[in-house]
Amino acid sequence: MSAEDPTGCFARLGLTPDADAREIKRAYAKQLKRIDRDTELERFAQLRSDYEEALAAAAQAQESPDVVLPLEDAFVPAAEEEPERSDFEVAEEASERSDSDPLPEPQLELPVAVSNDELLEQLARAAVFDSDNVPAAVMVLRKVIETEALTSLARRDAFEALLVNALRARRFGSCNGAFLLAADEVFGWRGGGAKHLADMGLPGAIITAALDEISQISGARLERMLGLAGEPSPLQALKLWKPQQPINPATPLASVLFPPGHLDKWAEAHARAPLAGRARLAFHRFVRSPATWQVAFVLLALPVVIGIFSVVSTRVGEEQVREASEACQRAFASGKEAGWKNMTLTDVAMVQRCAAQVPPDLCVDREGLLTVATLANRLFPSASGDSSLLSYYQFMPYGTVRLNLDDGRVFGAFEDSGCDGVESFLNSADWLAQGDEPAARKLIERAASCMDGRSLQQRSPALYTFLRHTDAWPATDGDIQKARYRLRELISQPRPVDIARTSAKLQSQRPWRSCRAS
Repeated sequence: MSAEDPTGCFARLGLTPDADAREIKRAYAKQLKRIDRDTELERFAQLRSDYEEALAAAAQAQESPDVVLPLEDAFVPAAEEEPERSDFEVAEEASERSDSDPLPEPQLELPVAVSNDELLEQLARAAVFDSDNVPAAVMVLRKVIETEALTSLARRDAFEALLVNALRARRFGSCNGAFLLAADEVFGWRGGGAKHLADMGLPGAIITAALDEISQISGARLERMLGLAGEPSPLQALKLWKPQQPINPATPLASVLFPPGHLDKWAEAHARAPLAGRARLAFHRFVRSPATWQVAFVLLALPVVIGIFSVVSTRVGEEQVREASEACQRAFASGKEAGWKNMTLTDVAMVQRCAAQVPPDLCVDREGLLTVATLANRLFPSASGDSSLLSYYQFMPYGTVRLNLDDGRVFGAFEDSGCDGVESFLNSADWLAQGDEPAARKLIERAASCMDGRSLQQRSPALYTFLRHTDAWPATDGDIQKARYRLRELISQPRPVDIARTSAKLQSQRPWRSCRAS
């Protein structure tokens, strides 16, 4: 402290004792923005005291009366000299102001003896906050309502009527929408106070319609409309002006919020926004979009999922290969043990498929495998491919039909086969073209034994008639005494499907390595 600054008010404001009123106002406004009056009451009171003392000292030094700047005027500090900047730079700096450095909320110092018009004027002069700052508007309006000047119910009703007309006339400028919502909260216009609006004529009807429109729109759209009530700037226009979501200026709410031609100014500001600002805003929206994070999560998770799937698929594939290898080993072992004799059709198809991948090592085993494979291909020339041949045999009811029998027959062992299997074999296999009369005769005799239920006669009458007219059909009383066809004459020699051709077919997928003699 010094003799020129005995209380230290200038020092706490960051000024010298010879500072004038303009410098004091600027210092006060600068420090006021750094104070949260809700939690730092002592600090605010000290700042206010220093401000008033400094003004009084400056006024006395200039031999002028003590004039204390009303609190609401302190929210418009004098502009400092600075280089000229574009509208876009100014708007961008304002939009990037952090929430920890908010604009000061208005304060009112109202005398008791004041008219309603003066109260309304004080309210209009306090409208220095952002157009979407509804809490500030509520605070100012409540302070006006709580003054002793409006303790009378009749006086308060008269003020409410004046407020409705002021809102209709957009007297509060860009803060008109904030004061509309504040008045709705204070007077309960969308609740019990709706009757007051109904008694106020056309202005009351317009305010009622505007409040009804607010009830029907989303909170995000209302916030955007309140923001558009302020002065347009290029950066704010990029954030708030959305051509794909137009606002009808003829609606009651728009007539209360926006003066004529106001929305056109926002459209012009949006058109003036530089490309750099558009790109930066688009990037910020992209980064903050939930869809962006969802896509990022998918992109990050996709390699993990693919890796897990690859590991699982590899293990499943290895397990399938191991199981197939074990099945092939069992099929080969079964064929070797039986000397490649008396093999079922399913076993033949299995060893064919396995041999196409990994054939037996011993030459003798390969010869036996090719023999039974050749017989199968002669019997069923329509079945092609190892997989289709296996499926063909598995789903046909052939029962215990076997190939390459010990007694020299190409096919046989129908004794344990059901009649359905015998009938299917007769209809699908090329059994007359194998040059094997004993095998064919045994097959016809087995078919005749199935005549107890007359199933063959009912389901395949042509085949039944043919078989009965062969000399292989057992003769019975009342049956045809003399056969028309001799089976020996019906039997034909096998078609030229030899072992070499079968071997070439099996080796078409993978050439066989050389076999061992023993």
